[in-house]
Amino acid sequence: MEEPEISWRSLFLTESSVWMLLALVSLMALYITFGIIRPVTGGGDVAPLGALKTFTSMESGFSLRYPAARWRRLGDNAGRAFAFSASDNEPPAFFGIRSQPISPKNVGYAGLARMLDKKLAAKFASFRKVDQGIIVLGDGRRALLYDYAFVSAKGVKTREQLTVVLAKTKVFHITAWSREADFDTIRDDLDAMVKSFTVSR
Repeated sequence: MEEPEISWRSLFLTESSVWMLLALVSLMALYITFGIIRPVTGGGDVAPLGALKTFTSMESGFSLRYPAARWRRLGDNAGRAFAFSASDNEPPAFFGIRSQPISPKNVGYAGLARMLDKKLAAKFASFRKVDQGIIVLGDGRRALLYDYAFVSAKGVKTREQLTVVLAKTKVFHITAWSREADFDTIRDDLDAMVKSFTVSR
């Protein structure tokens, strides 16, 4: 299968690109001084939904729900990138969404998974694939869930969960990140946020 015209470097958010995403929203300092993070509402509408909040980006064309008591939105959107962090009482963890206005023609999830297998194994000597599968999102749309672990350049055992959503005119990259030892404590929240994701246009 011929490689489609998608920025494969941005298709998966590895350690360096997680930091790049946070830099895009000018929040590197907030990761270090976690307690000063405050929720913001610019760039989309946040409406209460019981214990959850719904975040909607009309510009990027998606919505998702998140537990506002444990997660906070970070900054305004920059270049179609959005990020959330676990709140003060949770372990350091991030959840990010990035959209690309690209029509993903002639590409399927099986091909994407094989490409991730190859590229991630080449990038990280410590790469370990945990799981992959097709999940169903809140609007009934199918998506690729790709779960993996690696040891960062600083020696931190890290766990990332990437969800790729192929829409008609966009590709969405949803990435969840934490230290591997903390991942199980936030897994339920991450799974719920991913599965609540809907594409509005």
